[in-house]
Amino acid sequence: MDLVITFGPVILLVIAGFWFAYQFVAPPPPKKIVISTGSETGSYYKIAQQYRVELAKEGIELEIISSSGSGENISRLINKQADIAFIQGGTGNNEPGLYSLGSPSVFPLKEEVPKQSSL
Repeated sequence: MDLVITFGPVILLVIAGFWFAYQFVAPPPPKKIVISTGSETGSYYKIAQQYRVELAKEGIELEIISSSGSGENISRLINKQADIAFIQGGTGNNEPGLYSLGSPSVFPLKEEVPKQSSL
């Protein structure tokens, strides 16, 4: 009985400490990510294959699923069929909960040719 009185509060304090600390621990990163890319002949698919190689070095599996384009990729993100996706800039701007993490490349709208000066 003396052991319960002596160690009981200490054990409860340790359990409470672990529970409190657990509230601030983030879950581990996923070991598998699904990406929706575009057609298998497109550049987004090729970029995803490069990501697959790099993520595999960290022990993360990247599942690549092709699509018909940005519209289908946005739909897959909304329906939780993909974790990440490539979409063209300007599409999906009004979708709540979707965020851009960056741009893998820049697509110029118009290439300007410098004007020649006449003397």
